[in-house]
Amino acid sequence: MLYADGKHDDTEALQAMLDECGIVTISKPGTYLVSRTLIIKSNTRLVLAPGAHILAAPYSKCALIENEHFRGDGRDKNIEIIGGIWDGNCDNMGLDGEYEAIHRLDHPYSHDLFKGKLIRFAHVDNIILEKMTVKDPVSYGVQIGDVVGFVTRDIYFDYNWHFGTTDGVHINGPACDGVIENLHGTTNDDMVSLTTIDESHAEVSRGNISNVYIHNISAHNGYSGVRLLTTDGFDLTDIQINGVYGDYRHNA
Repeated sequence: MLYADGKHDDTEALQAMLDECGIVTISKPGTYLVSRTLIIKSNTRLVLAPGAHILAAPYSKCALIENEHFRGDGRDKNIEIIGGIWDGNCDNMGLDGEYEAIHRLDHPYSHDLFKGKLIRFAHVDNIILEKMTVKDPVSYGVQIGDVVGFVTRDIYFDYNWHFGTTDGVHINGPACDGVIENLHGTTNDDMVSLTTIDESHAEVSRGNISNVYIHNISAHNGYSGVRLLTTDGFDLTDIQINGVYGDYRHNA
């Protein structure tokens, strides 16, 4: 049973729907409280109705959704998520924003350590995320690593500025054959980041990034529009950027 009232925990019911794979539809508007990470499997298309709000439960300290083989014990393919408001509820995680920003490098990345990534995927072929709002993460809104074939399109970022290092779409190499377009709103760090090698707290994977088209990125009082980072012998190649708009406190 789905409550969609923002009070009762909907995790078990949502997970049962996702376990069926195929086309999964959340057709009822409302607030769906999630207390642990939802797992989406290969060959699944998740469609959320307008007004469907996926809300991280207070003190849950987990990603809202990730793919089945995110930990690297295999690969997933053909995953789509369309629609929804994905809300990290960062102010109710029991964390201090200033402390987290200063100490984000104290602990290296691990799958089980909460570092605030809201929607995260790794070791996946063919993934589409579109027509969604990403709201109030502790860290990155969307993180994708070790991916072949990806589209992140028509995403609005609604961040409350209370935490630092809050990227919009953050891609970790190896990654190739991607489209990132029509991103709007304001983040408190990079709207788009292509990163072949990352800070220790965020490095779900590392490697070359190639053949990525970035189009129509806009922010009001943003931090930066697009960040390209490579080192240690990795390459960023065939990156096209077409249309970065708005105003930025650091760099467009």
